[in-house]
Amino acid sequence: MQNGNTNTCELTIVEAYDVIDYIMDIQQVINDTNYSVRTQISLSPSLYRVIKERAKREDKSLAQVIREKVVAQLKKEEEKEQSTKVALFRLTQKIRELRKSKESGWAKVGNPAKLIRKWRNREDEKREEMMVNAL
Repeated sequence: MQNGNTNTCELTIVEAYDVIDYIMDIQQVINDTNYSVRTQISLSPSLYRVIKERAKREDKSLAQVIREKVVAQLKKEEEKEQSTKVALFRLTQKIRELRKSKESGWAKVGNPAKLIRKWRNREDEKREEMMVNAL
């Protein structure tokens, strides 16, 4: 079926899957309370003091404060990535609608490749002229 809605549904399903996948990943990270993997990180003395003071103020361990901040940063990055994907999806939809409406101006062009080649040749000529003039 060559309906434009078919493509929209496919993209929407992919987008929804990404969101569900993201939610599951973050939930797994949050719910993973088995801290069996020990790591060692190096902190500058000033950063160590800042984190240690915050941990003391919040009555938490240094590791707990660091874990919470890492999870928060991961959430923030994932949300930003998801919003970017949604924005790109919407832009794609607008471009498709514009193409379907035949109002883009490209409907008047018989051979777009030939026109683009002509534009590129003009740009090359201008570039060569600028190089000659620069010498």
